[in-house]
Amino acid sequence: MIELGREKDVLLGFVHDGWRVGTAGWFFSVLGVLDEQAKREARGQRRRLTEIHDAAGPYIHDNRSRVARYFLEETDKQWLWFLDNDIEFEPDALDQLLEAAEEHDVRILGAPYPNAYGKSEAYLSWLVFTPDGIKALPESVLEDQTDPVEITAIGMGCTLIHRDVLQDVADMHGGDPWDTFAADILLEFEDGGFLVGRVPEDLEKAMSNGRILRRMSRMGEDVTFPVDPQTPVLRADWRWQPIERFGIGDRVLSFDEYGTPHSSRRYDRAQVTGIVERRLPRLRLITANGEIITTAEHPWLSHHHGHHAWQWTAANELRVGDPMAIVMPQARNPKSESEDYALGYVQGLLHSDGTRSGFQHVVRMKDTEPLERMATMLARLGIESVRGAAHWDGNPRHAPMHRLSVNEMVASSWLEPVWEMTRIPSRDFAAGYLAGMYDGDGSHHGGKLQIHSIRDSYKDRLEEAARYVGVPFTGRGPRSVSMHGQGNIFCFWQSTLPSLSRRTFPRGQARTGQEVRHEPATLLAKERLPEADVLCLQTSSSTFIADGYASHNCLRARRAGHLTYGLPTLLVDHFKPTYVSHMAHGRSSAPQLLGSKED
Repeated sequence: MIELGREKDVLLGFVHDGWRVGTAGWFFSVLGVLDEQAKREARGQRRRLTEIHDAAGPYIHDNRSRVARYFLEETDKQWLWFLDNDIEFEPDALDQLLEAAEEHDVRILGAPYPNAYGKSEAYLSWLVFTPDGIKALPESVLEDQTDPVEITAIGMGCTLIHRDVLQDVADMHGGDPWDTFAADILLEFEDGGFLVGRVPEDLEKAMSNGRILRRMSRMGEDVTFPVDPQTPVLRADWRWQPIERFGIGDRVLSFDEYGTPHSSRRYDRAQVTGIVERRLPRLRLITANGEIITTAEHPWLSHHHGHHAWQWTAANELRVGDPMAIVMPQARNPKSESEDYALGYVQGLLHSDGTRSGFQHVVRMKDTEPLERMATMLARLGIESVRGAAHWDGNPRHAPMHRLSVNEMVASSWLEPVWEMTRIPSRDFAAGYLAGMYDGDGSHHGGKLQIHSIRDSYKDRLEEAARYVGVPFTGRGPRSVSMHGQGNIFCFWQSTLPSLSRRTFPRGQARTGQEVRHEPATLLAKERLPEADVLCLQTSSSTFIADGYASHNCLRARRAGHLTYGLPTLLVDHFKPTYVSHMAHGRSSAPQLLGSKED
């Protein structure tokens, strides 16, 4: 529902094609809106707009998806205002959109603007459904019009959308609508289905019998870019895993599909949304860093044909001598299911956050992930533990604490020699010890990783374990040991597998991932291989890391049309408010143009 009286509740999503920062008209229009908002605040009125989020890339609809994702996941704002970089508007455009939304209780509103799509004459971005097809709404409809006007579909270049609408889209797509809520045009068919597309011609071609089945995720043919099933892909928990072992919903470490004019790509976490098997001819790409087996159309990040910018290039278009982008150094994962790793992890967590008294051993911390892992490992070793809440002083600035305790005499007597063990029996034990200490007393800030301890004996042990694993610390102080460099930190996480997810994300500035560093690996040779079974992996970010290389999605909708499932939209002219209603969750309605007041 629309919350009346809120302030600073609008995010402006600046969407462009990556080549132009924006037209002069757009720039001065935004300055006018910001100036109007400042004047409202000075007059004691509500200021609504405080943040602009930039999204660039060659595909406008993909850029809108990234803005929508940021809006839902990283803000608590009520309204998202989509703007293309070729739109101009009045300083009070946002205020009029918001006033119309609150007055008429509508949750998607847009302003009409002319489109040409290569035609000689421009027409309004509004569309209507007629017996003769989908037609542009005549401008004469707006003459002397002050009441709401019902339409069928809308362009998305200047559109205000309420948070509820985006959440509805997320609910319909299992929480992850970002590859589908990316339209230039949204249309509801008479049977209640919804379709989105790039241009009116796309919609007319897709109409077939005048309807689209509800819940169809795409129309038209999918394009597949498979890779070898054995290709290792980096999970979000820093484990390398063959593609053939992934399932829908698994998490991977990924990165932005495109950078912006002001920023490089950044690391992110993404979800696997699709896996498809194909049988196709293959290509072997041999680089200075190793080799990878792919298919001809699979896109890889490369300086293609001498271009200075990293760009997505199909494998069959790569030439010998082209550099391919390596975005992740590789290190060997430990055997985290082994007994040695479990013993090392238990000792590390005891040394960092553990206490002992009599026959009781207790670990207290605010995070639950390490405690859950330790309880699982103890159970595998035959030791029973008890989980519960630790004492909390009630201060809201202090996080509530959780505890894990081992109370039985026999079990505690078994833990005592583990606590006192001085020998490091194996690489897996060393990796487990480092992971436990890092989960308990580790920190990561940009290019520096530390494990804190005031005991010299523990710091000696940390340094010995790190050398054993092959990720030595490079600094030591009175209260910590440390290492520097993004690549070294990534290798540390891969080599030790800590469980605490908030300490194992390559975070840069607040709420953003670190910038991706592209290390070139020169393509030395290409070899054609016979046809074989290959797999297509789809992720919510459109990217993943394959054997260290920057890889694009293996499954993608054909760009001609980009037809997907979406929601109907509302429309408001910023001079003469007009709209159609938001229909939550896409329920069917009687045959009509959009505009029913039903929710």
